[in-house]
Amino acid sequence: MRISIRFILLLTLCVVLLALVQAQQQIGFVSIDCGSSENLYTDDTTQIKYTGDGGYIQSGVIWNISTEYAYPNNPNLPYVLSDLRSFPNGERNCYSITGVRSDSLYLIRAYFLYGNYDGENKPPEFDLYVDVNFWSTVKFRNASEEVVLEIISLAQSDVTYVCLVNKGAGTPFISGLELRPVNSSVYNTEFGESASLTLFKRWDIGSINGSGRYEDDIYDRIWSPLNSSSWDSVSTSTPINVNGDGFRPPFEVIKTAARPKNGSDTLELSWTPDDPSLKFYVYLYFAEVEQLEKTQLRKFNISWNGSPLFDSIVPRHLFATTLSNSKSLVANEHRISIHKTEDSTLPPILNAAEIYVVKLDSLATFQQDVDAMVDIKESYKIQRNWMGDPCEPKNHSWEGLICNYSTSVPPRIISLNMNSSSLSGALTSAISNLSSLESLDLHNNSLTGAVPEFLEELKSLKYLDLKDNLFSGSVPVTLLERSRSGLLTLRVDDQNLGHSGGSNKTVKIVVPIVVSVSVLLILVAFILFRKLKRNERSGTIAVLEKLNEKLELLEKKEDVLLKKVNAEKEKAIEFIRRKNKRAAAQCVKRKKLYEQQIEQLGNFQLRIHDQMIMLEGATVTAETVAALRTGADAMKTVQKATNIDDVDKIMDEISRQTDNMRMIQEAVSSPIAAASCFDEDELEAELEELEAGELEEQLLQSATTAPAVSVQPTRPVMSTSDVDELTALQAEMAL
Repeated sequence: MRISIRFILLLTLCVVLLALVQAQQQIGFVSIDCGSSENLYTDDTTQIKYTGDGGYIQSGVIWNISTEYAYPNNPNLPYVLSDLRSFPNGERNCYSITGVRSDSLYLIRAYFLYGNYDGENKPPEFDLYVDVNFWSTVKFRNASEEVVLEIISLAQSDVTYVCLVNKGAGTPFISGLELRPVNSSVYNTEFGESASLTLFKRWDIGSINGSGRYEDDIYDRIWSPLNSSSWDSVSTSTPINVNGDGFRPPFEVIKTAARPKNGSDTLELSWTPDDPSLKFYVYLYFAEVEQLEKTQLRKFNISWNGSPLFDSIVPRHLFATTLSNSKSLVANEHRISIHKTEDSTLPPILNAAEIYVVKLDSLATFQQDVDAMVDIKESYKIQRNWMGDPCEPKNHSWEGLICNYSTSVPPRIISLNMNSSSLSGALTSAISNLSSLESLDLHNNSLTGAVPEFLEELKSLKYLDLKDNLFSGSVPVTLLERSRSGLLTLRVDDQNLGHSGGSNKTVKIVVPIVVSVSVLLILVAFILFRKLKRNERSGTIAVLEKLNEKLELLEKKEDVLLKKVNAEKEKAIEFIRRKNKRAAAQCVKRKKLYEQQIEQLGNFQLRIHDQMIMLEGATVTAETVAALRTGADAMKTVQKATNIDDVDKIMDEISRQTDNMRMIQEAVSSPIAAASCFDEDELEAELEELEAGELEEQLLQSATTAPAVSVQPTRPVMSTSDVDELTALQAEMAL
């Protein structure tokens, strides 16, 4: 009984220690399942805890890969590759990984599986960046290829950005993203902290049954087995000390080694790069796994393309050692040769190897400029796609920015354009920290308060546009003086300009010139306005057509997803019939994910419909306002051409002419002599006789005519179909 209790206690202790070791190994790990709807889960194979990517990025669209490439059709598919996030909008989309330590070394790994998620069967090609540094171009040979990329990079701040850049060859996407802290004493190069290392190959030499990923690897590296028909594999089950240097290979990797079958042969590694200018670093792992006799000696030299790298290497028994070249290796072909020395009685061995390509780091934007842009973004809640470094990559700087680049100093921001950006409130003083700014465009916003004096601190400023805002007071004197001297192009509203007097003579000379110029400008403006309106209308039609095309595309994608939902439902039913509950559950999960996507697409369609309606309404409104404005301007022109004194004179003249005309008409209409001779009594008697005859004729006609029946109008009776149509119309109007 005591033995059983002790055994249970010992077993419990082992489990607790194992859990503590696993927890300790995952300290600092960031594991992101991109596109996952699950907040947190543990991978069954690696025991690594993954989280969804919602807290790291705000853009993109979530997708599942096609069932053709998913489980159970692909039973060995890692769970992290079953879904993804794509980025159809914006040239650059960045994951913001917080909580990293500045000036610390990290291994960053990205996963990609296209899996025909969009039904187009066209794998894209795009670029990948870490902070300001180009990492790799992501490309695929086919829809089923799993691409895994690694880079070892130094964190420049407490936030690391992993950015996907659209280069016009398809929509970028990502399946998974991992970040692992690395001892800063390892993976050193001749370039110090100004370079990163991208993984070329990582081999577990002589491995037979390795899984490739091991819990005791504190850096969570993925090792690929490498064997040769000319090698023998040797191994040990005795623990090996890996604490001699910071590389710390896992036991499953370092416990096996390869040696030439022919004891006098050389053990070689070779590769041919696509680009012969690439700079390579090789890290070789050694540990003696055999217990040698006193008369035995294993000693060897290492060379690269015939040039010595290391001499007289004697691996220590059960003790790991890592060797690497001090200078980068550059050649059309590479061959690492390990050959025994003359006094060696045993052939050389090699346990593992890592090969990296050096990527020289780019210069990040001047930190003061970065801090200023972050403050501006936060002050006005900017909704633009401002992520990562403001100026890098060079061809993908933040929208509205122009930067100045140099090979020796960090990029500087020289132009900031935030016109028509719905800015409100006072102008933030963070702008004054952009000390190299040459152009600042803030027109057509709702900025308030006084025009700030800190704008005078921007000594390099050559263009300043503050027009169409709500600023009060005058522009600072220094800016006005620079504008008058031609050093600054200044655009502000009239109320923000200082007023100064002048002589009457100057005014009299200037006014005719101004009037003439104004008339000319009005004519030119009218012509341009007509052309602009035509262009705007054609532009609006083009936008509406583009929105309609997008709507049709979303409807097609919705149809595809509906088919997938029905297919998953049928599969689930089939699996239930076969009593395969696990497979059926997977089908139901995928069905729900597809339904979520369908709902999301429905929301997208509704928003596009709303935008189209708003755009059409805005166009009509703009045309109406323009017409009213034209009429108002014409009315002003007519009123300016009419003088009230002239109107009074004209009305007096009209009155006199009217009186004269009336007198003339009375004179002309007076009776002539012949007409005045008729007897009025005779005329009256003749008229009475005519009236009596007409009355008699009417009485005779009424006696022979039947009386008319008065018919009251009746309401038309509505048919059943009319009632139904009216009911439907009322229901539609109620919406």
